[in-house]
Amino acid sequence: NRVTAGAKERLYEVMEAAITYFTAILNKTPTAESYLADRGLERETILNFRLGFAGPDWRGLADYLLGRHFTERDLEQSGLVARSQRRDRIFDRFRNRIMFPINDNAGRPIAFSGRLFDSAAAATEAKYINSPDTLLYDKSRALYLFDRAKLAFRRADRCVLVEGQFDALLSHQAGVLETVAVSGTALSVHHLELIHRLTGKLIMAFDGDAAGIKASNRAITLALERGFEVRVAILPAGRDPAEVIRESKVAWEQALAHTSHVIDFLIETVKRRGWERRELAHQIEREVYPYLAALANPI
Repeated sequence: NRVTAGAKERLYEVMEAAITYFTAILNKTPTAESYLADRGLERETILNFRLGFAGPDWRGLADYLLGRHFTERDLEQSGLVARSQRRDRIFDRFRNRIMFPINDNAGRPIAFSGRLFDSAAAATEAKYINSPDTLLYDKSRALYLFDRAKLAFRRADRCVLVEGQFDALLSHQAGVLETVAVSGTALSVHHLELIHRLTGKLIMAFDGDAAGIKASNRAITLALERGFEVRVAILPAGRDPAEVIRESKVAWEQALAHTSHVIDFLIETVKRRGWERRELAHQIEREVYPYLAALANPI
């Protein structure tokens, strides 16, 4: 309806103003810029993907937006501020964090993911916090960089799924434009439906010890049930995609070019443990059969 459409447009304006604020703060914070450079991001990538920084102030963003004629209600509805326990004041939700804008499928900003910058606070605060669900943002339906990757899905006929924003950004920087990441939630049915309209091949990147497989059990099962060809890009043990790309773009490209079907990968992982034949059969029954049962195609 017209009221909802008007409210959404207002929130898009709030989000654009917030990006302007965060990018300006980043430009004034050399330590944050150095941190991004150390993580392997080029200046062009930082500008292109509109990365920013939330300073330590409790009301820096709130005061900036209120000064741009937005209301406290606008700010609360955007998810950019929270209200005190006594409900008498608002304060910035994101402080001392690298800010990654999350866009809708049309490329409009709808939320943020904030990565903790102050290492001293790491013991008491979450490394990443994300915008709450709002009128614009539903985390079960939004994928980081989907708006940039969707055309490449069709062209490459694959979706490369990674876990973090740095993984996704460095993959794009390396030219693998069909890369997306989930933000602050597990891969959902809605995410898979978005991808499946464009490609039926899903590549997940895991290190060699397959620990990530267990963490992604639900996502893999959902994808297999929906007819995806789920493949695994095997990375060196203990390395995430961002680390691999920073050391060698070629190594990342090769990992994506030489993938294994998830079932084959699981069987080889079990076999490498050196079980005797009978116990090997039991382990494969326990660890692999559930995925076989999820395959949409009986053949």
